[in-house]
Amino acid sequence: VNYDTVTVTNVQFASNVYFMVNGYQYTGDGHLYDAELVMGGPGGGSTASLSSSRVFFSLSYWNGHNFQGIENAYNFGSDTAETVSNAVDMGCYYLFSGGLVAGVTAGSGTLGSLWTSDQVSTLTVETGVQSGYVVVYNDTYTYSPNYEDRGIPFTGGSATLTLYPMNYAVLVYNTQGQLIGEANVALYGGEVTSTPVTQFSLSVPEVAVENAFAFPAIFPIPVTVYAYGTVTLSVAAPIGVTYALPGQVTVDGKAIEFLDVTVPGPGTYNLTVIATLFPGFYVEKTVEVLVTQLPVHVTFTYEVIGQPLPTSPTVTLQFPNGTTKSFPMPISLAVPVGTTYSVQQIVGTSQGIRWATPTAVEGVVNESGSINVVYYEQYLVTFEFEVQGGQGYGSPSVVYTYFGTEVGTTAPATVWVDCNSTYAYSQILPGSNSQARWVAYNYEGVVSSPGTISVFYNYEFYVTLNSPIPV
Repeated sequence: VNYDTVTVTNVQFASNVYFMVNGYQYTGDGHLYDAELVMGGPGGGSTASLSSSRVFFSLSYWNGHNFQGIENAYNFGSDTAETVSNAVDMGCYYLFSGGLVAGVTAGSGTLGSLWTSDQVSTLTVETGVQSGYVVVYNDTYTYSPNYEDRGIPFTGGSATLTLYPMNYAVLVYNTQGQLIGEANVALYGGEVTSTPVTQFSLSVPEVAVENAFAFPAIFPIPVTVYAYGTVTLSVAAPIGVTYALPGQVTVDGKAIEFLDVTVPGPGTYNLTVIATLFPGFYVEKTVEVLVTQLPVHVTFTYEVIGQPLPTSPTVTLQFPNGTTKSFPMPISLAVPVGTTYSVQQIVGTSQGIRWATPTAVEGVVNESGSINVVYYEQYLVTFEFEVQGGQGYGSPSVVYTYFGTEVGTTAPATVWVDCNSTYAYSQILPGSNSQARWVAYNYEGVVSSPGTISVFYNYEFYVTLNSPIPV
């Protein structure tokens, strides 16, 4: 509504004419340098009384780039004679845009401040283009392409807005209506801030080739985000694959994060990374992870205490895929981690001779290394004994060498004994006493061949001789 037109007649040919709004000075006659949007009587200093009202007022000014809402507002003025009564004038804001307005309803109100610059926020959007449209809205709303219709025109490469403090999504369109940049920003009361925009995007490798010795295995995958503001990251991963990635990152143009992926075994895994700038506005990229298992190198060797082995011992390997294969030793192999091995424990049992290990040599290959096996040549020996005369004696004990360690048994016994090792019987049999004994004089020796070793025990009496003749 063009209410009236004012012509100033006493300033012909004036230049640099402007309308001053200044909250720090008064006019020469004591009035305010303010801009007023007035609800009042029809003229002549009259008063209008509200019986019912639901009206919202906003006042903007041209800041050189766009029309911007005022930073300080009051529900009264002194430069206009007309007034209104039975009015409640309160500061409000639009929930979608955060734009500040004065809401006028009927009722008994008071005079005062609607909002001040330390209660509201001032945001400058650095658009990156000379002119276009900017949409700034409450980011609790889900993004829609239709928001372009709410754009605020700007020129000169930026737009400055006065807003209610909250979190905002920022969209910038060029003059052709193309979306060319986005951001999100959290605003606080009294804050004067700015944000650039960029085309929100996400970058991950299309294919990531990884190698591992063992599983489960962890791999880092770089995730690059181009944005301004807080970005929420999430991942869609196959069953059995776990991952670690920051849930939110603050990005100032560009940020690189790492997606740590844990895979259960070799194979191909497709993971999708989703980056969300604000609700409904997201980008996603898929990375194909190709995982292979690297082999480890293991060497199986052996040594012999005694004569050389008649044949090479074998090592039997069972691979993670379930296949089994045996190899003669010594041998060096490249095998997958998790391969189990079992070394032949006894070699060449024939005619009472064998080569054996003290215990079973078996296990799981988890890393590169060498496994050395010691074989002992052994003879099968029967330890026996004979006794000449008497009764009531017990069996002798025999100490012999078994896998390099002295052990004992009770004769008669058939046991494996290290070749060319020593043995020793008890010299005196159990049951001997101070009157009689069973004693052996050839009770120890060396085991030089398989067969039977027997010790002969003599039955002896203790005799006391008395002589009348001194001797």
